Amino acid sequence: MLISVNSFALPSIRETSLLTMLENTTQHPSLTPNCPKVDYTLFHLQQDVKQFITKGLTHDKVFSIYITNIYITVLFNRRDDTLFTGIIEEVGTVTSIQRKPHALEMTIRAKTVLDDVKRGDSISVNGVCLTVSSFTNETFIVDVIPETFKSTTLAGLSSMSSVNLERAMAANGRFGGHFVSGHVDGMGVIRSIKKETNAVTKKIELDARLMKYMMVKGSVAVDGTSLTIFDMDRSSITISLIPTTQYDSLIGNKGIGEKVNIECDMLAKYTERMQTSKSNMSKEWLQEQGF
Repeated sequence: MLISVNSFALPSIRETSLLTMLENTTQHPSLTPNCPKVDYTLFHLQQDVKQFITKGLTHDKVFSIYITNIYITVLFNRRDDTLFTGIIEEVGTVTSIQRKPHALEMTIRAKTVLDDVKRGDSISVNGVCLTVSSFTNETFIVDVIPETFKSTTLAGLSSMSSVNLERAMAANGRFGGHFVSGHVDGMGVIRSIKKETNAVTKKIELDARLMKYMMVKGSVAVDGTSLTIFDMDRSSITISLIPTTQYDSLIGNKGIGEKVNIECDMLAKYTERMQTSKSNMSKEWLQEQGF
């Protein structure tokens, strides 16, 4: 639905057609219906498009800004309404685990994330978005389904294991990390650790399917912690941990050979999806729409 028009030498744009196309796109099923924020954003997008057409900017520039704004709108108005920042709020402790065939029920002791918890809330546990099924003043319970069990490090947890915890991002809160969904893409293995003054660097080996989303100075979530990639080669990335991250999250204590959950940058995944998705748009279709 969000496409590039680089391959067509288009005539002048009809403003009404572009705005109609814009409005149709905002009806994407991942957007929350009848959401005031969507209506507000749509209004401003329409104003932006009018300005760019008036100024005679190229189609590519119009669509670049159009796509970026829609991307941000989708992120903040998804139906599940769950995003994390990758800034760990506290380290909790697993107090009990009930194991089932390829599934788990975990009880986790915590403090900060229980301040305003409700049944059904989402909490990131080592980077995995899990739903609170019940809670007390000191603990909460989450279920780990088979797919999550197989594709993350949660299967290796046991009673008294420590876990990174973060509540879903509040709409009016500070945003200190990067967009993290809590949907882990795979696992990595720590291959080397090096102490550099007050920092610690760790090289993490990744599968090729994950490496394609990595870039130097880009973002990655490791066990739910938002980190910057400082170096990389064909099969691994190197992250650098400042003292605060070393002490306030689990990654500082993990050693060589240990596995970590990896979530690739959401923007990179959306960009790939937009570039590879097939579209029914053609030169003839564009002309029929008034382009």
